This record gives sequence, structure tokens and C-alpha cells, in this order.
Amino acid sequence: MWSKSGKSFWMLRYTANNKRKEMTLAKYSDLSLADARADAAVKMKQFRDGLAPLIAKKRAEQAEIKTVDDLFADWHIGNVK
Repeated sequence: MWSKSGKSFWMLRYTANNKRKEMTLAKYSDLSLADARADAAVKMKQFRDGLAPLIAKKRAEQAEIKTVDDLFADWHIGNVK
């Protein structure tokens, strides 16, 4: 797939609750085809086991937030352009 900036990336597409979902795995230059396929296979196994890959990704990102200062730092980084 191509991003709006013209860079390519690996993407996982799956259907959950009759809705199509897409999840970026990595930039094309950062991950080989074999590794992208392996990563996609792991995420699809998680999905079949009942864990949605996008939710798991968000939980992993939020696991680093343990204090109010961490929450502010995460918010501040996301809002500074």
C-alpha cells in the first residue's frame, strides 16, 4: 500500500463484525516480505483467538502510561506539530 506521502508500507486487512479493518504493520523499507507475512500470521491467529489486532496494538501503546505525567507527555507529543 501507499501512504498519502507516497511511501509504501505493509498492511493487514481483515473483517470483524462485517466491517473491513486495516492495520499498518510497518514501512516497506523496515520489514521484509517474509517478516511481514509472519507478523500478519501472528496477528490473524490473535484475531481468531478472539483478540482484535487493533485493540491489542492500542493496549500495548497505553501500557507505557503509568502516571499523570506520562499521560500528559503522550498527549503533548501527539498535539505538537
